[in-house]
Amino acid sequence: MQQPLPIPHTSTLSLFRNKVAIHFQDLVRIEGRGNYTEFVMQNGKTMLSSKTISYYEPLLPPFFLKVKKGCIINGYHLMTTQRARVDTLRMLDGTWVEVSRRNRAIVKSYCVQMNIILSNSAKTPPV
Repeated sequence: MQQPLPIPHTSTLSLFRNKVAIHFQDLVRIEGRGNYTEFVMQNGKTMLSSKTISYYEPLLPPFFLKVKKGCIINGYHLMTTQRARVDTLRMLDGTWVEVSRRNRAIVKSYCVQMNIILSNSAKTPPV
């Protein structure tokens, strides 16, 4: 049985019937909002798409990590983790992202591979 060919990764993600192109380096995280997907950019702007997050997941390069059911982060925008067990991540834009229990091992191995600080002394996220 022949395997399907992998989708080639480009440096942009096209939205709104190819009218808007988002560069992967500008994209901080992708969040699911029900049947919609919100793209959070490095400059603080957001874009909302009418497709689900599962539609965009196979189109992303490998440095995007699924940290929980409704959130995919750009690994290059990851700064530190709150604890060595990797339950909360701090992004470069100052936001905190929780990691699901099932994805902690994947995120921890990525952090070790990319030499991202695993600290116990990071400031706690706002409640």
